[in-house]
Amino acid sequence: MNKRVDSWRAQLQPELLKDLSDLCRRGGHEPTALENIKSEADLLRCLLHQCVLLREVGAAALSLALLDHAEAGGLSSGWTQDSRARALMLLQRPDEAKAIWRNLRRQSDKRLSDVAGQQLIQLEVEDRIPEIWSLLQCIAEKHSWTYGRLSSELSNYSLFERALLEEIILARETGASSLSLELIHFALKAGFRSPWFHDNRARALLNHGEVLAACRIWRELEACSALADLRAAAAEMLHRCHRQEQRALAAQREREWVDSAHQLHQKGNVMEAEMELLKGWILYPESEPIEKSLIELLEQRRCKEDPQWSELSPALQRGELSLEAQEAFLGAVERWLEP
Repeated sequence: MNKRVDSWRAQLQPELLKDLSDLCRRGGHEPTALENIKSEADLLRCLLHQCVLLREVGAAALSLALLDHAEAGGLSSGWTQDSRARALMLLQRPDEAKAIWRNLRRQSDKRLSDVAGQQLIQLEVEDRIPEIWSLLQCIAEKHSWTYGRLSSELSNYSLFERALLEEIILARETGASSLSLELIHFALKAGFRSPWFHDNRARALLNHGEVLAACRIWRELEACSALADLRAAAAEMLHRCHRQEQRALAAQREREWVDSAHQLHQKGNVMEAEMELLKGWILYPESEPIEKSLIELLEQRRCKEDPQWSELSPALQRGELSLEAQEAFLGAVERWLEP
């Protein structure tokens, strides 16, 4: 039975292909995507591509007619239904499109289900654009900002999202990084899903000096994004920020040693706190924060143990503390190197 069905499809395909090509031409468009097809799978893929091309030039009704004819000829899939829903949206028939996507959302094909879910989210956000625009005006007023890309005339999800991205970039590039970050947070909370919002969040964080947070975002985008352009942009920023990231990582580790010593000191473990700082200083011999923290602990101890300490001039105090810190550091190194 299966062999007979396959044979029937093989015989039907050239006829169906010809009918689809003729239908496209009668509609005033060349069937460029329907050329050089070698198998039924190719026909399905090329049909979907042809429908995209037609929608892009405003021929949504013709793309719908192609899908109708293909499905009548036995060529159908969840993806032809998705294509049908997109054409219906362009033809101002959203209720029919939503019904199709709700059905596809329940399909076992995860990729198809996810795509349908994304479309439904976009439509839900699109319905709330007047409310979103009102809230965005409040944000602009708070930051004394006049929108250059966004406007009340935008009602389409894709156009509004693109304008919002452009506004975010404009704010960042003109020095309004706080506004840029707030707009990104608002966009994601409102339901906009472009992964470029995350790239722009990383760039705004970098402008705020938060290089580690920015690099974490870019590293995730480089590893997980489905967009080749976004992966390339993330990789470029990681390469550009490599030295900054390494310095920030070193500073973070130095702060961890200082924080650990501070906690020990608060618990009354003064000597342990000094030893903690000395261990950190051995690992990071150029660390000014660790050296400064050690000198501060030594000074507190001197104030308690040496009654004549306060009689010394500030310059002599600094000199003695610096010398004591260096001696303690050398002693710690010697103990470190002992077999």
